[in-house]
Amino acid sequence: KNAILRARVRIVCSPSASQSASPGFVPWMLFQYWLEAKASADGEEFIKLIKSSRATASSCGNNSGTYDILVLSQAVQASGFKNATEALDTAFGKASEKAAEWLTGDPNFSVVSNEAELIAALEKGGTIIFKDDIALTSTLSGENPYVIAKDTSLLLYGHTLNAGFEINEGVSLYLKDGTITNTNNGISALESYGHLVLDNMTVSSARHTVYVHGGTAEINGGHYFAAPHSKTTTQVVYVKGGLVTINGGVFEGPRGWPVKDSGAAVYVRNADATVIINGGSFSRGVNSTLMNNGTLLINGGDFDQNPSAYVAAGHTATLTDGLWVVE
Repeated sequence: KNAILRARVRIVCSPSASQSASPGFVPWMLFQYWLEAKASADGEEFIKLIKSSRATASSCGNNSGTYDILVLSQAVQASGFKNATEALDTAFGKASEKAAEWLTGDPNFSVVSNEAELIAALEKGGTIIFKDDIALTSTLSGENPYVIAKDTSLLLYGHTLNAGFEINEGVSLYLKDGTITNTNNGISALESYGHLVLDNMTVSSARHTVYVHGGTAEINGGHYFAAPHSKTTTQVVYVKGGLVTINGGVFEGPRGWPVKDSGAAVYVRNADATVIINGGSFSRGVNSTLMNNGTLLINGGDFDQNPSAYVAAGHTATLTDGLWVVE
């Protein structure tokens, strides 16, 4: 019978192994927009959106340099309706309200470009894509980080977020491809009681950079360091409890800044805390680059101080060109 068709398109990448394993992680999209395929102007605007995104084919989880294109088609009998839009909206819901859920399986998908949009998206949780740099002004002074109470994925696409976060117990926060800057020495950049995953992030903080009280944390590449002139005791990866796995990245302590007394690139504070280092570069501790009162196991990486006391069985630390390399 007389039927009408509406199409949606999205551009996606296959998730990497670390993303697939991330606790509470929703399916990751390289970039996503949808349009009603009707006038050429819509198509032109779609291409502009794709070109203006921070995403590139080389950053795909499948590393193939290509994009996968998924098409969702909807059809409905047109008889009895005033026009195609009325028929389709009656059958499937308005495209502007439902497209994200249809295409991602995630009704909490959000695109944000300012503080108000970000706060609204964080309250819902789900996947949040950044279109601009944003500051959470409530965290720029005082001792109140923004509390993550629902599983959330922040895909920054090269943008900067000026904020400090606290992740509740049992809650997951996933961050990818951007910068978090915390200029407030009253809070840490990322303080976690839950599950934290960082992929290719740059994080700096006037207090602790990544502060883990419990749960799990995984760091896959990026750059993590103490902000200049923090004037407090500042640790870069500070672990009081739980399990932290570092698979790569650059970690620089606050040596040279006017910190209060000490600061390390990695500090395992308590007996029930464990850190496993599989790779990365570690340097600039005020007194020691690595400090340990719990369990610290090193399987790989390079260090500006001798890490032999923490090297796991089957691996060795060798001084090479001024750095201790663990293999």
